[in-house]
Amino acid sequence: DSAVRDGGTSIAFLTRRLDALRGRGRAGVAHLDRVLPDSGGTNALERRFLKLCGDAGIERPACQVVHARGGVTMARVDFDFRPSPVVVEVEGQVAHASPSQRQRDAQRRRELHHLGRVVVSFTYEDVFRRPVVVIGDLRRALAAPVPVTSTTSKSRSGVTRTPGGRRASQA
Repeated sequence: DSAVRDGGTSIAFLTRRLDALRGRGRAGVAHLDRVLPDSGGTNALERRFLKLCGDAGIERPACQVVHARGGVTMARVDFDFRPSPVVVEVEGQVAHASPSQRQRDAQRRRELHHLGRVVVSFTYEDVFRRPVVVIGDLRRALAAPVPVTSTTSKSRSGVTRTPGGRRASQA
């Protein structure tokens, strides 16, 4: 689990190796087949989220992905669903409790928004007690059209329009 989480190996590599080693007399292969899809999270909350995704047939996201601008780290997200702009943060009961931690979380969400990412957050209670809601919300986010990152844009005719395509009011 830690080797996947820390980038020392990948699920794809381990799956290929297991396929090559599979056969009679290979103890542990069946067990690894059961635990591998949920590996990579840094804690029980992240592993539970990965399991929910796997059980729901949602393609496995990349874990602990760093987002940078101009070589400067803006944020590290729990889960990145590229090529979709969706990133998911799962918020535990301790790490996101203090006012300063909540302030850093808000700043990170703003930075990710400026990078064109859509941040979806789930709490510990969501992941462990409301998995149907988590998967429903995640599916809707992944199916949504790519958002426009600016509030207005000019068409070729020079008309300023809102992201919904309506004419923006002229001030």
